[in-house]
Amino acid sequence: MQREETVDREGIRYQLDLRDDVQRELYFNYYEWGRCPSSACSYAGTCLDANNGAFALQMARKVGKSGTVHAFEPDQYVFSRLLQNCRLNHFVIFEDFVKPLINANYPP
Repeated sequence: MQREETVDREGIRYQLDLRDDVQRELYFNYYEWGRCPSSACSYAGTCLDANNGAFALQMARKVGKSGTVHAFEPDQYVFSRLLQNCRLNHFVIFEDFVKPLINANYPP
């Protein structure tokens, strides 16, 4: 199995690092999609601990170009994956506004 894979899940494209548990769950389609609050979003949403974008990207698709999703991910490496998946799906990113919170005890 390759380290990197691109897959489509629930209408969203993801570039996944299969060394990561959550990203492997997305790859094998075992992720808990029922927990996604996107059905409650109409114009804006907040996704705490966004990981690589499983919920945040679903929310972004739901709110569309007129809406806003604020996604926060504390791990810098995983945050970079979130940004990569946003670009892959052509979602607008305000990188100067959204900065990762870096956990100094966790190696990248």
